[in-house]
Amino acid sequence: RSAMTAAAVHAHAPLLATASESAHIKVFDLKGSQISCIRYQNSFLGSRIASVGCLAFHPYSGMLVTGSVEPASVSVYTATETH
Repeated sequence: RSAMTAAAVHAHAPLLATASESAHIKVFDLKGSQISCIRYQNSFLGSRIASVGCLAFHPYSGMLVTGSVEPASVSVYTATETH
């Protein structure tokens, strides 16, 4: 329920990604069903997701790129299938 900081729509796949102030990145299909959620995991090896300022999908693959200002960083997430 926190404010949205960025959004992106995939050019060829029916996907929409949003980022929020609460450090959550959510991926939806175009019908509004949530497909995935990337969020901060509090663990020894986990790293905090910074406040995302921009999102972009790779035009032909299942990759999502995020950009943050504080700290300055770029993250790349790829789609994986689970069976």
